[in-house]
Amino acid sequence: MKIFKKSMSLLLAVLLILSLTVTAFAEETTATLGVTASKTDLTVGDEFSVYLNASDDITGIFTFQMDLCYDKEMFEVVSINTQFNSKNNVEQSKIRFGTLDMTSKTVMAKGQFAEVKFRVLKTGSYRFQLTECIIGGMDMETYTDYTIMDVATAPGIVDVTAAEAPAFTGYAVSASEDKAVAVGENAEVKVAVSNSDSAVTAYNAYDLTMTYDTDKLTYVSCAAADENAVVKEDVPGTIRVIGFGGDKTLDTAAATLTFQAKGVGDAEVKITSAKVDIGSQAVGSDAPAAFLLDDTTVIKVTGYTVTLGEGLSGESTVAPGANYTFTATDAGNYDYVISATMGGETTTANDNGDGTYTIPNVTGNLVINATMTPKSYNVTVEGTGAGDVTAADKATYNTDYTFTVTEDGNYTYNTTVTVGGKTYSLGAPENGKYTIPGTDIKGDIVITVTKTVKPSSVVSVTKPDYVKGNDTATKGQDYTFNVDKEEGYDYSEPTVKVGDVDVTDKLVKNDDGSYTIPGSTITGNITIEVTKTAAVAVDVTEYITLNGKVMYLVTASGNFAEGQVAKYDGMSMFFSEKYNAYAYLVISADNLETVKAEAAGKVKVAEGTSAGTVDYSGDVNGTKVVDVNDAQLTYDMYNAKYESFDAVSMLKFLNADVSGDKKVNTADATAIVSLIK
Repeated sequence: MKIFKKSMSLLLAVLLILSLTVTAFAEETTATLGVTASKTDLTVGDEFSVYLNASDDITGIFTFQMDLCYDKEMFEVVSINTQFNSKNNVEQSKIRFGTLDMTSKTVMAKGQFAEVKFRVLKTGSYRFQLTECIIGGMDMETYTDYTIMDVATAPGIVDVTAAEAPAFTGYAVSASEDKAVAVGENAEVKVAVSNSDSAVTAYNAYDLTMTYDTDKLTYVSCAAADENAVVKEDVPGTIRVIGFGGDKTLDTAAATLTFQAKGVGDAEVKITSAKVDIGSQAVGSDAPAAFLLDDTTVIKVTGYTVTLGEGLSGESTVAPGANYTFTATDAGNYDYVISATMGGETTTANDNGDGTYTIPNVTGNLVINATMTPKSYNVTVEGTGAGDVTAADKATYNTDYTFTVTEDGNYTYNTTVTVGGKTYSLGAPENGKYTIPGTDIKGDIVITVTKTVKPSSVVSVTKPDYVKGNDTATKGQDYTFNVDKEEGYDYSEPTVKVGDVDVTDKLVKNDDGSYTIPGSTITGNITIEVTKTAAVAVDVTEYITLNGKVMYLVTASGNFAEGQVAKYDGMSMFFSEKYNAYAYLVISADNLETVKAEAAGKVKVAEGTSAGTVDYSGDVNGTKVVDVNDAQLTYDMYNAKYESFDAVSMLKFLNADVSGDKKVNTADATAIVSLIK
């Protein structure tokens, strides 16, 4: 009976306390409850979340009550997610969270314990904070030592402001709605293009820049609206998608980015800049900036953190209850001993036998370290010169290995090495000593030294690459060579020296075009000299296929004297650094051979200046700015949208071959995208 009376009186005391606001902390806790929001700058129609958080674990809870107030005229409750009881009183604009458990002790874990998602109904400002925040605890075994704890909320006050959705004209881009994923799962973020003018139904060129939280997200891939799009991440955490080509329907995704969640918390994917245009504007203007209608997608990520030591790699977070697998990054060169803790307690990492390890059923934060011992390998010496080698029989990874070859002057030596069965390129010896860097020692080493008696009658032959013959000759024996002549070049007659003596007058020219140095003149090392000089050459290639015609590229290359240029039918040609030649474009219905014959007669070397220099910077349209419209213009050239030099000049057509392969195609448009600053 005594216990029953005590329990009833305690319950009445609790109910009385729940109606009060207590202002002092109990000694039993230092926890703080607070409020955060997914975003604070809002527009009408936005959805956002308000989170309730605890700064530390609160245990032994008998009862608690707290209210989150909101303005029902300004906000609509979309959903409530909490581990405790909750009730939304719409009339009073109040959500009450609480529990009263007479049978067990409740734990309020550190971190987020409730989420309320709101939709913005109208403009205004509002302050979210917890009210009547009371927590009560008791010793459930004796029904004594009842404690009341009031939790300070001031650090967690959140002010939000809502404005009307901004008006815009022209093209606009928007990011997809917020998402929630666990660590290791993928989340997609779509960027859609729209236009304020209902008469506009399509777009062609787009340049989008998005940033993301690298601590919580890993970029996986991007699916763009067309196959010509270029996706790049020059700066970590910043993705740029540049596309061009055919018509793309409005209000569909220009880019769909996929991220893998790796860090716990709220991660933002934000559109920082955007340019969108229609293809018809590409001839004479740059793509304009698009309006950022809804620039941010919030990805909420849950899971445990992972701290990896040197020599280990793996994800930085793991989902609760999941298995965590990590990799010994240099298992081929080190023996590993793994140590790990989970939630501060020692745990075991299972060796998978392939350089990876797994910790099953993760229930807390992981800290994993490795003790690494470098591996040792056998060294074998073989070959006819093995007896002249001094070498240790073991080599260790990451420690330089040195061996010495002591050479006999009566022999020539050839030293080769394999490491792990693969041929290894040795550096030059220093006083007969060779060194293999420790970082290259990744397997057993075999040193092969071959020595042969030095021939006394052999001399060396020094010659250009295009002079074909042996690199050595024998004293007293004839030596024959020929000149491998390349089309488009002129070659001088050979001159020959034996030692310092010129023996060119003794050189014999054979009927097959080869040359012979008589053996009687070969008393020392031979030097053969032949001068190779480029001649002016005319070439014609198919540049762009038109409707019933072809745009041909005519090039003239060679050694032009100062003040001279190449002219086509009296018109100065353009100079191309990439072709190292003068260039001109001809539109014709004739075949390639016919045009080549005409060009051979029309291209002349004459006094004058070039028509200009081809610009390969990517500024095809000549606006002094490289942007997506230059790629679009190149794409339209390739697709025969322009079939004369009236709307688009010859120089602009020449500028489009940024790859320098003497033709214009989509590869040039893609290359231009990579040049955009």
